[in-house]
Amino acid sequence: MAQDRTASYDMLVQISEAEINSQLETAFLAGLIFPPSMVIPVAVGAVQGSANLNFSVPTADLDRPRPGIGLTLPFDNSALDITSPVPATLAPLAGTITIVDAIEVIAQGANQIVTVDFTNGAPVVTVAFDAASQALLAPALALAGLSQAQTDAIVAQMVVQQLQTGVGRIDLSPPIPVVDDTDPTTIFDIDVTTVNDTTAADRDCVAFGIRMASDSGGNINLVTGNFIPTGSRSMVMMSNFWLLARVMRPRVATALGRPVGDFDTPLRLNRNVPAPGGQGTLTRLEARIEGNRIRVDGRAADSGTGWSAVSDFTFFISIGLSGGQLTVTATTPTVDTDVDLEWWVVLLSLGLGALFGGIIGVIVAAIVLAVVEAVAEGIVDNLVSGGISGSLGSIPSLPLGPIGGGLTLASVILDDLELRCSITRSHAVPIKNAGSHISLSGFAIDLDTGAGPGRQLCRR
Repeated sequence: MAQDRTASYDMLVQISEAEINSQLETAFLAGLIFPPSMVIPVAVGAVQGSANLNFSVPTADLDRPRPGIGLTLPFDNSALDITSPVPATLAPLAGTITIVDAIEVIAQGANQIVTVDFTNGAPVVTVAFDAASQALLAPALALAGLSQAQTDAIVAQMVVQQLQTGVGRIDLSPPIPVVDDTDPTTIFDIDVTTVNDTTAADRDCVAFGIRMASDSGGNINLVTGNFIPTGSRSMVMMSNFWLLARVMRPRVATALGRPVGDFDTPLRLNRNVPAPGGQGTLTRLEARIEGNRIRVDGRAADSGTGWSAVSDFTFFISIGLSGGQLTVTATTPTVDTDVDLEWWVVLLSLGLGALFGGIIGVIVAAIVLAVVEAVAEGIVDNLVSGGISGSLGSIPSLPLGPIGGGLTLASVILDDLELRCSITRSHAVPIKNAGSHISLSGFAIDLDTGAGPGRQLCRR
């Protein structure tokens, strides 16, 4: 039986926590998602001034009630500049700021954006100074009559204000165009949730449920598992129903010159129609997912003076990967033909066997071609034209993380159609300086200790 792992969505995209963090690191170092520093006004009792915080790379964790995400911002080499009652600078300060908020989807014009919006309700913020910083702050806090815990809470509230008025939000996807039309390869709506894997493997991920039409289904609350293959960081899965009913069904109907209403969903002929090639009648045609292939079963009939023939046929379609490109191949059809001849035709021995085989062969060959072309046009040419680069063919860019710009295919699994791939980045860490140097023969430096042969080097 075919699987259904997309929670009835047309597509399911999952991005691992590790991939989210890798993208966050690159985006932070490139200056794209969060300021490298923040100045927070301080008014704590008699103490007035500002906290100047210098941030390191943020990390995300999904060990939160869904769809929550935690963002930890380490800070170091920071300072508290006091202006009153006595001017002073307390430095260096270090610690962490932990921000917990929900991942959500917002609309922006004709686009949807997956984001952490600090202005939609207040995020939960926790501030923790390290032990050395607490010792440095103790005299000033004593002067203000505050404990360290009270100070942490006050600074956390100030951080919330800065997040809402200064940062606003952290986007986990670029703007994604959405449209309400009949094209099965354009996105209509996106839902998002998180998967908190409580097993020892800790395979947390962000999951995006994607609908391609207003009448598509989907329940994001049913997405509770991580389907990303071991060793990978992302997964794009397309439902069997969407593949058969939305992508293949209208194209098969067009290829056979029939209205789409002649086929029930997901893909089954519901009436007798003229067979392709202008000969005979197609009385059955049905496609379904079986194992890692699409199975197509059909029946064609033809008749003439004194004879009739009925053929049942079966063939399979495989979707594979070759040279980074999706491929569609079909097996040679298995055909079982039953011929009925009038007595006088038998007596005449007209040698009609070859004729029957030719007639049925033309019908079956035309059907195989029509179905294979429907799959190729829907999946390879239309959906993933020219391989996956920047976006999935005519499908706009999928939610692939903060700076995910496209996919590089590694393998393809059918049932559901699963694209096992790695995410390419739309941005990279800018190189501030580059160069090369050839050292003297036999000269070596240990960059961890700074030690070279016969000398000691200082690291800065």
